Amino acid sequence: MKRILALILVLTAALPLLSGCALFKGPISDGEIREILGEILPGAAELNRCIWSDYPIPSGVSEEDRKSTVSLYKTVEADFPYHDLDSFMADVQRYYTAEMSVIIAEYAFDNTDNSMARFCNLYDDNRKVIDLRVDVTENHPPFNLTASADISTARVKRSTGSIIDAEIETATANGKTNTLTINLLKEEGAWKINSYNWIAEVKG
Repeated sequence: MKRILALILVLTAALPLLSGCALFKGPISDGEIREILGEILPGAAELNRCIWSDYPIPSGVSEEDRKSTVSLYKTVEADFPYHDLDSFMADVQRYYTAEMSVIIAEYAFDNTDNSMARFCNLYDDNRKVIDLRVDVTENHPPFNLTASADISTARVKRSTGSIIDAEIETATANGKTNTLTINLLKEEGAWKINSYNWIAEVKG
């Protein structure tokens, strides 16, 4: 009887550990990484176009404006996805890790290193945000982002509990191909990008 009671006690104590083992998720599969990237990479690609490329430059900007050595801000076009810094930054933090968000913000939204940010809010007389403005000069030279990524080629290079290195095939407008490694980190239960990627379009 004592042996039976002892066995019951041992099994009872082990139940939480056994449950934890049942819930443990092993390495991420290629199919899972394609699903993860399919959820976050399109949004990150649109952010790349918005932040790093010529996309936010409104029409009608003269060559003289572009060559100005002093930052010159113009209101973005009506069809630009963002019209205030808060919503812009919220999407950066949605797709990128906290560390990467700080790096992006230093270039795009903060006044750092004695240089002006690329974007700033446009306020009315009551300090209410009414739109978003972008520096149209070459003080923030745009990148020629043409790389497209094919989700169907994504595969896992390395994965742990909260870190994934994924490889994906990319191609540029001139036909140059490349295998890109994207580092993903799980923050607050969500997978986020923790590396530069320069992707402008997502396929597959």
